[in-house]
Amino acid sequence: MMKNKCLIILFFAFLLFSCHRNKKVSHLYNGIYTGQIEHIKVLDDTTQSYLVYLPYSYKAKGKLPIIWAFDAHANADSIINWLLPYAEYYNYIIVASKNFRNNTQNLDYILSTFFEDVKKKIVYNQQRQYTIGFSGGARIAYYLAAMDQKFDGSALLSAGITPIQFMKNKDINIIMFAGWKDFNLVEIRGKAVSLAKKLGLPYTVFYFNGSHNYPPHYYAEYVFLWFEANAIKKGLAKQKRKIIARIKELTDSIIQVNNDLMMQYDLYIAEKNMLALFSDTMKIVEEIKSLEKREEFTQNARLVVNFFNLESMLRPQYYQALFKRDTSWWAREINAYKKKIKEDTSLYRNFFYHRILSYLSIMCYSVSSNLLSQGDLEKADKVLTIYEMIEADNPDVYLLRSCYWLNRTEVAKGMEYFKKSLDLGFSEYDRLKQYKCFEKVYDSLLKVLN
Repeated sequence: MMKNKCLIILFFAFLLFSCHRNKKVSHLYNGIYTGQIEHIKVLDDTTQSYLVYLPYSYKAKGKLPIIWAFDAHANADSIINWLLPYAEYYNYIIVASKNFRNNTQNLDYILSTFFEDVKKKIVYNQQRQYTIGFSGGARIAYYLAAMDQKFDGSALLSAGITPIQFMKNKDINIIMFAGWKDFNLVEIRGKAVSLAKKLGLPYTVFYFNGSHNYPPHYYAEYVFLWFEANAIKKGLAKQKRKIIARIKELTDSIIQVNNDLMMQYDLYIAEKNMLALFSDTMKIVEEIKSLEKREEFTQNARLVVNFFNLESMLRPQYYQALFKRDTSWWAREINAYKKKIKEDTSLYRNFFYHRILSYLSIMCYSVSSNLLSQGDLEKADKVLTIYEMIEADNPDVYLLRSCYWLNRTEVAKGMEYFKKSLDLGFSEYDRLKQYKCFEKVYDSLLKVLN
């Protein structure tokens, strides 16, 4: 009964935030309406664009903080919608690049045109600039914040901070999010947290029951609560009591709907890191110590560490096995993991199986992409076969298989697999320009897309 009650609290809290912006009147500033997501083309290069959200409170007076957002697949809609509606409630400007993506060829140009165009059209608080990113977008979000002192903080979704040579900004605050099924979890929970401690950066981490994807919507509020808490500590924001109360309320609600002691423990640790910025955390520390004494928690904690060690050992072994083992061996290995996912009721063993398959998937994607660019079709064929065994419903499998057939000058088969990729949801059309195999048939592909 308590779990259902807390779920209702979270749902109506999100609904309240969603409705918050619908009660106000929109205004026009420099061609941009407040209270709605606008698609803006860069003045100096209309092939470049971004999404922007100005809260209703925006008055072009430079008082509001701004978050610069980057999605790994140039999916600005995903990241800006994840941040809404909390951007409105906490009065933040959001700008999300529609051109940044993983492995983009002209990164410096894309970033410079993005930043310069926003500066020409929007007035924001220069002292309160933040970055956020998903996956590869999180990597660039952290890099930008670490290399420029104008940024006050960075939020990383499904990726952790990494060492940066000649880091210029050691006064940034970091908030990270990781799914338990995410292949990046081991990195985030291990090296990223250790690095944050070593650098002395204010940090906190939220873990959720999910894969390499965006966290549940209500976790997005923590981004704003974290940035606000750090701004209050620096004297750049007010409403300390309100922020403290909301951090406690939101965390308590999520803990109440989660019976797993390990996840409760992680939430208390994250809450402690947030409140420690300006509040006493004695009660939270007592809750943490109480959980640490319970046998169920110690067993799961031991299990997690063991599996992390096993993952670290297995990853290089699987990479070496990619060409040493035949596809029959790989079929048995992959099917064994899939069977365990269906049958094993142990939560953290199940997470481990998911992370291994997730890692194998990203490994096959990366290796097959490189092999295709090098023209090694024989090896690419094998890796793509393994890739399809892992994720038969992943559109990238068939996009790369399309590239494989086009490299073999089998255009009909190439188009067939391209259409299959579209049927499974492929929509990142600009990515086609990154593959030489699509150059000769680009016009034909556009016809299929249209």
